[in-house]
Amino acid sequence: MEKLLLVNFEKDPDSIYVGFEPQVFDDTLNGTGHLIIGWRTDKKIDVYHQKSLKLDTSKYSIVGAGLNKMIPVDMEKAFYEVNDFGVQAHYKFRDMLEREVEISISEKNQRKRKPFGLLAPMGDAATNPASLPMVLLHDFYFVRKNETEIKFSINDKSHKLDNLPMRMD
Repeated sequence: MEKLLLVNFEKDPDSIYVGFEPQVFDDTLNGTGHLIIGWRTDKKIDVYHQKSLKLDTSKYSIVGAGLNKMIPVDMEKAFYEVNDFGVQAHYKFRDMLEREVEISISEKNQRKRKPFGLLAPMGDAATNPASLPMVLLHDFYFVRKNETEIKFSINDKSHKLDNLPMRMD
């Protein structure tokens, strides 16, 4: 996995989803493209992915309460990079109910980022895993709220993203 972004809205949930997790791949095993994990209110996940990816459904049994559906989609927008100003990401696709999902984040913070390595906690995200993976995130950092434009909506209904319980920077 080249990149990962967590978009949590548990405090302002959708009827189906409480979070999305865009991921970017570029390797011989998975192929090249974007996928978005939809974290559901029932603790299962839906995996929306570009058709260019070759995914193994068994790898998703360790996530949440397991895989609900894996859905190949045409993403109208699928862009994610991290530059000197921070995260620049834009995703637009239709979910399994044909609702338009749009995630747009544009950081414009000129302060230098200070990424670090993080051993990601899996916690209760996996309810019945076949294994307990250790996930090391290289060059991890948080999206900074100051000087950042965020648009997130499902079916033209905006949702407020969750805040961290502590201040950073």
